[in-house]
Amino acid sequence: MSVKKGWKDLQKISDPVYFNINRTAKKTLELYNQLVDDDGKIFKHKSNYETRAGLTSEPLFTSDHHFITITHQYINETNWILKIMHHMKAGILTWTVRNKEHQKNIKQAKISILKEIRKKIGLKLDQCNLGSRAAGGTSTTGAQGRKVFSYKIRHLLLTYVPLQHQETLKQLIQHYSIILRAVSSTRSINVSKFKELTLGF
Repeated sequence: MSVKKGWKDLQKISDPVYFNINRTAKKTLELYNQLVDDDGKIFKHKSNYETRAGLTSEPLFTSDHHFITITHQYINETNWILKIMHHMKAGILTWTVRNKEHQKNIKQAKISILKEIRKKIGLKLDQCNLGSRAAGGTSTTGAQGRKVFSYKIRHLLLTYVPLQHQETLKQLIQHYSIILRAVSSTRSINVSKFKELTLGF
């Protein structure tokens, strides 16, 4: 089975332990020391993932990190949802688009959606932030991302895509909202209920 087909393998997705992250920083460093050559490089070639396990350079951390930066997750997932919306509106349901005409249609859909969101909801999303110190900074902020995934606004977003895609978009945003709220929660999570909510898509 190809890697791409594996992403859609329902048996793998439904397996609660298939995607367990069990590699520690210690194991990663040990693997790096086994693979690195005298020049400090790791030899990479096609189909050696089982051996290399994704390592391409020296690990940056020597200890385990059991947290994620939730603000960046809200920013990234907001931009990801927006990209899906642009494709839905343009009627092009593939992630990577090389056709010039399709790219043009997606760009037009993006401009239209972002303009409507700013006008009707008041959020300036996924646009070049000239005030950012980092090159290519985005206008999307963590606070805006939280608003996008809020109950009130996520339902407004559905109106910006064709009717046939609204239910899919609704479920995508709702599921990501559940996940983001769970990982940022300071309370205990009902794991069974969480699994039920997130696997029901």
